[in-house]
Amino acid sequence: MKVKKFVSVVVGSFLVLNMSVNVFSYSGTLKPEMNNSDVASLQMDLKELGFFPEELECTGYYGDITVKAVKDFQKYNGMASDGIAGKNTQEKILEIFNAKNDVDMEVWQIIKLQQDLKKLGYFPANIDCTGYYGEITVKAVEQFQKKNSLLVDGVAGKNTLAKIAQLVGGTSTTVASSSESSSSTSTSSNEIKASISTEDVSKDYLVSWFGNGENILAKGTVVTVYDINAGCTYNIKRTFGTNHADCETLTLQDTNIMKQIYGANWSWDRRPVILIFGKNRIAASVAGMPHAGVDGAASLKTVSSRSGGYGRGTNLDEIKGNGMNGVFDVHLYKSRTHVTGKEDPKHQASVNVAATWLSKNSDKLEEIISKLK
Repeated sequence: MKVKKFVSVVVGSFLVLNMSVNVFSYSGTLKPEMNNSDVASLQMDLKELGFFPEELECTGYYGDITVKAVKDFQKYNGMASDGIAGKNTQEKILEIFNAKNDVDMEVWQIIKLQQDLKKLGYFPANIDCTGYYGEITVKAVEQFQKKNSLLVDGVAGKNTLAKIAQLVGGTSTTVASSSESSSSTSTSSNEIKASISTEDVSKDYLVSWFGNGENILAKGTVVTVYDINAGCTYNIKRTFGTNHADCETLTLQDTNIMKQIYGANWSWDRRPVILIFGKNRIAASVAGMPHAGVDGAASLKTVSSRSGGYGRGTNLDEIKGNGMNGVFDVHLYKSRTHVTGKEDPKHQASVNVAATWLSKNSDKLEEIISKLK
């Protein structure tokens, strides 16, 4: 199978990002326990389609995470769900990548569309709203259009968005559609637009990661995290990371607090937080999924079965006895993912939510901090 796309290539111990290649071919059936570049390509394809966890590294190891992603893809596309990426599964992936997509929407608009479709029961509940308008979103739009007697073309145009807005009780995010309208005006959901726009946010709280944030939040820095939605604090330490901070909880108590915030189940959900250390008050976003480590093994040693489905590799777990295997991601303004080398729209939206909150509640935060001393 051949797919034209941008891929990340590992050369020696360095990750070279976004190398433009004409094709990438899978060489035969891919199945559990394999560990090669074909599997890494499969993981990247599934990630782009919304089935492989967005923040997980494409390691090339065909473990439980990849099996589940393949099964979810197969089930969604009406195929035999065996978790093995054989000829039919590979051809279906190619078919989807080759599908024409005429939608011209910004990431925040697609996220809003996906969230609304999920509320209405058309977008799969177990798939993240990534802001990527792929086959999953097209099918969800088509199903919605068919149910509501609209032109079924999979394109979220003026009439489709207006109907969605009517049913969810919000404002529509209108874009041009080749079949519904050749011109239209764009209006946004106040919630989504506010969380992404930085026009009304104090720049003091939006610390750019590159050239500033990465040095302020240097490796070894201990930080108190204030989760603005849960109203809880816990302590962490930056231990690894380059494009963003890879962090670990300091103690078992901190881990328990953080896990409770996530409803007792770790997930990649982004949460807006404030980082507190010294005089610094920085807007940030946390993804609560420990990964790439084993608490019971020595740090930086090569280990097998790292957390988060990472398989064999360097053990990113420095703090021992904290009840957490590996690290979790903390993003600042303009930080990037390690896999793509690009900004994560959901993390950036979460960072801006935190900055907006802080610009309006700085006094409240100081009261909270005073009680911690």
